[in-house]
Amino acid sequence: MTMSATPPTPQPPTPQPPAPPPFTDPVPPPVGDPPPAPPVPGPNAPPPSEPEGLSAVVPHPP
Repeated sequence: MTMSATPPTPQPPTPQPPAPPPFTDPVPPPVGDPPPAPPVPGPNAPPPSEPEGLSAVVPHPP
């Protein structure tokens, strides 16, 4: 059986992977340095809506 010089079968083009979605997420903060959290008022802290002078009007027990 003689080997005829046949051209190699053309290979299909390699399918390109789908392009990633556009980067729309915000840049995450650096690891190890979390942003400062707002101060959490303690159970004994007065509410921020307390008007000035309210503690002077309420009589304190002796």
